[in-house]
Amino acid sequence: MKKIALPPLKWSGNFRPPVLDISVDRTTRSALSVSLKEFQNAAQICHNCVQAYNRYMYRKLIERWLGNHILTSEWDTDSKKFSNLFKLFKSEIDNVAFNLPKEAYMGLTPAILNSLTKAVKLNTDN
Repeated sequence: MKKIALPPLKWSGNFRPPVLDISVDRTTRSALSVSLKEFQNAAQICHNCVQAYNRYMYRKLIERWLGNHILTSEWDTDSKKFSNLFKLFKSEIDNVAFNLPKEAYMGLTPAILNSLTKAVKLNTDN
C-alpha cells in the first residue's frame, strides 16, 4: 500500500492544541486517567482535524477537476460525478454551507466557467 504524506497542520490565530504531558514506564502496565474535560478536548481536536482534512481534500479535488476541465458547468452532465464527490465529503452532523450537491455545484459555476474560459483562450492563442 502506498503511503500518502499529509501536509502539516496550520493553526489559525492564537489557537494551539493543548499539550499532554504523559510519561510511560514501558516495563509495567500503566493506566491513563483523564478528566471528562480533557477527554472532550481531545475528542474535539480529533473532530476538528477530520473536518479540516475533509475541507482540504475537497478543495484540492475541486481545484484538480477545474484544472483538468472535468466539470462542464452543466449540472445535468456533471450531476452524477459531482454528487458522488459531494457525498464523500459531506458530513451529516457538521453545519456546512450547502446541504445539497446541486447547491454546492451552483456555487462553483463561476469558477468552472472561468477555468473553461481560460482553457479556450489558451487554445485560441496557439
